[in-house]
Amino acid sequence: MVPSEATPASELTSRRWTLARDVAIFQLKLLIDGLKDLVLAPVALLLALAGLVLSPRDPGRPFYALLRWGLGFDQWVNMFGAVQPALPAASEPTPTSGQAAATTDSATTGIDAYLTRIERVLVEQYRQGGLTTKTKEALDELLNRLPDPPKRPPA
Repeated sequence: MVPSEATPASELTSRRWTLARDVAIFQLKLLIDGLKDLVLAPVALLLALAGLVLSPRDPGRPFYALLRWGLGFDQWVNMFGAVQPALPAASEPTPTSGQAAATTDSATTGIDAYLTRIERVLVEQYRQGGLTTKTKEALDELLNRLPDPPKRPPA
């Protein structure tokens, strides 16, 4: 949904912060997933070789145990979890802030649970007037200075 000129500035600011948060979380999850891949590549080879040498009756057991662990880890990271609350179908209205808060509160498992706790601490610090207040105001000002996207020419 493209914001119209009638969209209040506070709603645009809220959408921008939601996007910034989701992008930051996605980048963190990409980093974690990349580190997992760097570790699993050599470990998988070693476990496959160890299984062939040490367990001739069931050579794949260590390797497949690693795959099960990897599947659980991927579910824990929930790489694309932000798409569930934030990306309505084109015909659906954008979730209100209350709906977005409800989906954030439901993030109680995996890495999302830790990130939700961190976000709550940061929001609480902001509300108490901590150092993040100045940072948020500076970022809001920067976002407000961005040019509006060009309007489409009439068809």
